[in-house]
Amino acid sequence: ASVRVFPNPAVNTVTISLKNENPAPVSVNLFDAASGRLYRQATLRKDGSTASGEIDVTSLPVGVYIVEIQQGDNRIFRKLLKA
Repeated sequence: ASVRVFPNPAVNTVTISLKNENPAPVSVNLFDAASGRLYRQATLRKDGSTASGEIDVTSLPVGVYIVEIQQGDNRIFRKLLKA
């Protein structure tokens, strides 16, 4: 699967894009990298082989976050810097 998390670092919103042939729904969790606290949850819209969506990070404290992208039994992790 091809995954993009941008812009990185993010200030207001971050876009998550996933390309694959799996028709299963895609969910996203955004965790604080230091504490593990869950800050945001979202479901990406799936259109053919692409799933994408935006997460508002405006109110989050500056720091490092982990983006967990989950689809069925598959999980992908990306690091996100909130500026």
